[in-house]
Amino acid sequence: MALHCGCGHFATVKLADLPSTLARTRLSANARCAKRGRRGAQVMRDIEAHYAGVEARGGFGAHYPEAKG
Repeated sequence: MALHCGCGHFATVKLADLPSTLARTRLSANARCAKRGRRGAQVMRDIEAHYAGVEARGGFGAHYPEAKG
């Protein structure tokens, strides 16, 4: 998961490192920016890890049917 604070910083967190009972809304409310100390963050999917996985599986690509004619 990625945590984005309102001042433009972000951090990634492994869900396996967090308690299984921790709700996403609670994580969002209790997160604190390590740079500025601001409390609260938007929690979202770690998109960099997602894209790395896509690239590892063959990347992005459009496959068009061959033209007939």
